[in-house]
Amino acid sequence: MLQRRIPLDSRLFAGFGLIVALLIVSEVVSYLNTQQLHEDARWVTDTHEVIAKLEDLLNAALDAETGQRGYLITGEKEYLEPYNAALAVIDTYIDDLDRLITDASLQERIPSLRSSVENRLTIMREVIAKYDEQGFSAAQEDMQSDRGKRAMDLLRERIDELTQAEHAFLLQRAQQSHSSFQTAVTSGVISAVLGVLAVGLLSYFVVRGIRDRDRSAEIIHREREQLEITLKSIGDGVIATDPQGRVILLNPIAIELTGWTQEEAAGQDLATVFHIVNEATGEIVENPVQRALEHGTIVGLANHTELIARDGSRRAIADSAAPIRGLKGDVHGAVLVFRDVSEDRKAENALRESEAFKTAILNTALDAMITCDHVGRIIEFNPAAERIFGYTRAEAIGKELSALIVPARLRDQHKAGMMRYLETGKSAILGIRLELPALRADGTEFPAELAITRIAGEGPPKFTAYLRDVSERRRTEAEHKESAENFRNLADNMAQLAWMTDATGYIFWYNQRWFDYTGTTLDEMQGWGWQAVHHPDHVDRVTEKFKQALAQGSSWEDSFPLRGKDGQFRWFLSRARPIYDASGQIVRWFGTNTDITELRELEEALIEADERKDQFLATLGHELRNPLAGILGGVQILESPAHNAEDHSEAQRIIGRQSRFMQRLVDDLLDLSRIARGKVTLNKAALDLAQLLREVMQDCRRELDEQGLTFALEIGEDSIFMHGDRERLRQVFTNLIHNAGKFTEPGGNVIVSLSAASNDSCLIQICDTGIGMSQETLDDIFHPFVQADTSLERGRGGLGLGLAIVKGLVELHGGKVNAASDGPDQGSTFTVELPVCADAVVKSLDSTNHSATVTAGPFSVLVIDDRRDASYPLIKFLEKEGHRVLTAFDGPSGVAEALQHLPQIIICDIGLPGFDGYEVARQLRADDKFDGALLIAVTGYGQPQDKHAAYSAGFDCHQVKPVDRSQLLKEIESWAARSVLSS
Repeated sequence: MLQRRIPLDSRLFAGFGLIVALLIVSEVVSYLNTQQLHEDARWVTDTHEVIAKLEDLLNAALDAETGQRGYLITGEKEYLEPYNAALAVIDTYIDDLDRLITDASLQERIPSLRSSVENRLTIMREVIAKYDEQGFSAAQEDMQSDRGKRAMDLLRERIDELTQAEHAFLLQRAQQSHSSFQTAVTSGVISAVLGVLAVGLLSYFVVRGIRDRDRSAEIIHREREQLEITLKSIGDGVIATDPQGRVILLNPIAIELTGWTQEEAAGQDLATVFHIVNEATGEIVENPVQRALEHGTIVGLANHTELIARDGSRRAIADSAAPIRGLKGDVHGAVLVFRDVSEDRKAENALRESEAFKTAILNTALDAMITCDHVGRIIEFNPAAERIFGYTRAEAIGKELSALIVPARLRDQHKAGMMRYLETGKSAILGIRLELPALRADGTEFPAELAITRIAGEGPPKFTAYLRDVSERRRTEAEHKESAENFRNLADNMAQLAWMTDATGYIFWYNQRWFDYTGTTLDEMQGWGWQAVHHPDHVDRVTEKFKQALAQGSSWEDSFPLRGKDGQFRWFLSRARPIYDASGQIVRWFGTNTDITELRELEEALIEADERKDQFLATLGHELRNPLAGILGGVQILESPAHNAEDHSEAQRIIGRQSRFMQRLVDDLLDLSRIARGKVTLNKAALDLAQLLREVMQDCRRELDEQGLTFALEIGEDSIFMHGDRERLRQVFTNLIHNAGKFTEPGGNVIVSLSAASNDSCLIQICDTGIGMSQETLDDIFHPFVQADTSLERGRGGLGLGLAIVKGLVELHGGKVNAASDGPDQGSTFTVELPVCADAVVKSLDSTNHSATVTAGPFSVLVIDDRRDASYPLIKFLEKEGHRVLTAFDGPSGVAEALQHLPQIIICDIGLPGFDGYEVARQLRADDKFDGALLIAVTGYGQPQDKHAAYSAGFDCHQVKPVDRSQLLKEIESWAARSVLSS
């Protein structure tokens, strides 16, 4: 017998609900009033805290003012402690006020308050600073002014305004808090009264509801018995639920299909008893009863739904759910009706799978699939056919196959074959694969691979043709053939020797370069025959290493000599890489041999150059220490009062001599770098070589005398003229004479001669009786860092750059230089061959030599250099020459000095504090008062880009430190001459 709870009268629940609602409203009002009371109390507390913070801020400002005054009166730093303490907390007090004050109108006053505080503190800091810098009197004047008082009065006024406003808020919030307290008490009393009324009304409704339920129970019992009889006779499963979706009834069919008994299922949630999922995905399907209860409508399940019984068995079902309504239309529950449709579903699925399989084949086939009937009309045309032939399916269906895709010249033959098959059942093309031309919609033909089969079945025959467009295959085959030919041409003409092996390392192919170089044939070289052209000292190592790469499947690389057809060996770098098939297996190896003979020779040359560099660095360190030792020793003598005037003079000579030696080392390095990079510019003019050699010998005379050498100059009376750079040629001859003297022992001879070699050239020879050179040294003597004497105990010094510079400068003049020696201790001869000039150049030289000269000075000179030690010698030199010298030590002061004194000559360093020398030049050139002034840049950088930067900024000259005094005088003389001519 079914059991059902009789619901109480709805009026009972309505009355009870009304009372509960009144109670809830009353409690909510009480709660809100309590919350408001708490909020008002918090506001009162915040207001008190704001007032306290304002007092703290004012007190801190007063403390700062008191500390300031104590310090100004006593001068003791300890009196500043209140001032410093106030500074440390004032910003914090203002930030706290900014956080605590939430009223918008008061928030707007915070910035002005902060500004007033900062203003007063700024005045205090200024007075303290004035006291520290100028004393009490200056600070007292500031204190006696009313500036600080006005700032403090303004600060007090701002704080008083905020304090009064907060007191007003405090009074208002206290009144509001009292009102909230009274409201909370009143709402509590109302809630108590409503509670008593609720209990009385609830008792009344309960008694009335029990009487109504007893009258209805008998009626419902009779209706239930009738419903049970009806449900047992239905052939579908039926499940009834209450309004919450809990099971209250299952008929026998539902019990059979779900596996749940009435007793087990009663009270269970429907989803537990009626477990349904999507048969394709296995995902849980939405319960239809729940939707029927929510929407009050009949609901059917989605298709493809399975019921999972309690024992795990599955059944395909079809069902629907409907709400159970009472007399007043309210929903009392729901009923679910369902049935087993497993067999129907199997039949549907089989048909659907068959159709889907057919459709999938047609739609995804890469080949065209065309089905036609016994008279040749198309009845199926798949997407591949649409793509290949250019017709849509709608355009093709119903058309005659031969008229659509068969070329016109083959249509009669196609029709005849169809008729013959229908009459005799024999065909020459059914069941075989063949290639025929086919026709596209645009009229173009293409090669197609074709296979035709008959579709088995009753009635007139149907045929399916499978067609594949093989034009791409034919094109690929042609391209492959062309690619193979291109590969052969490329391989035979590439610079490397190329070869190919199978997976075991057996070489089966070489390019033509291999045969051209080795002079062998494929029969001689295939397999492992390549070993015959390898050097016997390397072949075993190469073979073993190659076999290891084959075994490991790794790339191979090695270098070794190979014998050419001329019998000579050249070095090759050989590399081989494995070639893999689609499965990742090595199927062959491809290798190349690159000729690296020149590269190895270059590497050896680089190694040799590196060794020379190391030797040069060691020599440079040695050569720099020697003059530095002399300079430092001379400085010590000059600094010591114990030495006499003669010692001081000798020390000065040592310092000068060693400084010039170091300058020569640096100049040699720079010259070699410029020559190597092609940055040397020759200032060519007509010159007398004989006269130049006499001047050079005169300059070198003292050095040769000091070394105990005799020398001779073998020059005729006639002059020999050439077009060249006088200073650079002077450098060439000085280097050669210096070199001869350096490598000749005391008592030896140095002879310089000049003679005409032909009408176009002359020879200058420097011969000595010194240590001589071996043939090996002669081969390298003009290379940088090479010296004839390389022993550790050598005492001649130098970096081995002089002769390299000589060679570069001579070649720049269109000449050449060479060295000769009969061997060690046999002396050496250096010969320079230079081109000579024509008579027209001689006349130009004569006119130039007779040009007027101008005596320079004295002038006013401004020297701008931040390094006083470096500028001091220059200043003394200029003063000795009679010039009036001014000095400045940075860019701004240099410009100021120039504007004040208007010097005629300005010598300016580039790297200056403030702003650099380029900016000095730009500013001075912008003023027309310096239009005629001589601006000379002095710097440690002498590259072409450095000179260009100086000239671009407005300098007239550029000199590298240390300043060449003679060159400086020449620049001044030249400028003075130009000034005279322009005036």
